Amino acid sequence: MSDIQDAFYDLAPHMIDIAVDDDGTIEYAGQRFVFFHTDMFAELFENMREVAGPVIDTKIKEFGYQAGQYIAERMDDAFNGLQPVMMLRLLVGTGFDIGTLKTIAPTDNRSQFEKIAGYGKYVGWLGDFSFEEYEDNERLVLTAKNTFESYSYGETGETQCMFLRHTFRGIVAYYWDADEIQVKETACQCKGDTVCRMVIERDT
Repeated sequence: MSDIQDAFYDLAPHMIDIAVDDDGTIEYAGQRFVFFHTDMFAELFENMREVAGPVIDTKIKEFGYQAGQYIAERMDDAFNGLQPVMMLRLLVGTGFDIGTLKTIAPTDNRSQFEKIAGYGKYVGWLGDFSFEEYEDNERLVLTAKNTFESYSYGETGETQCMFLRHTFRGIVAYYWDADEIQVKETACQCKGDTVCRMVIERDT
């Protein structure tokens, strides 16, 4: 991984705390969450298709896109200039030096994508990842292993990372300030490929 990815991945556990109170409420990064087994995703999506038909795929894509936009906004809030108080808290809490913390501060588009993908790895969306290609405001080719959807579905012979690829479509649209972004999954572990590959491009 790049220096930015390495630094962010090492830092993430110190920035994002999970706490469970006496009422069983789980808070993660200041919001309530509920954990359930990854296999439930495939079952949930398939049951929704049985009830609503193919239209549910459109809703999954829309929800993924909206999630991507929200994640990008939160990432900007967190990293557009580390505030001195946050910097001090991280220095005390992690033992990292200032140089390591400054590694995650760059806010160009690619750096933000790397931090978001690092966050995704930390919270279980995907495993090892890389950017095979990157042309700012034009094209991003992301490969990832063990995405939550490919794990949930298993080997089906088809591409399955619908929610995740549209989450990245929303993230890319946010940073490129683009209304129309195309995303294609050209490889998927559900098809027996070694990685899931997402090609994200500006729609011209």
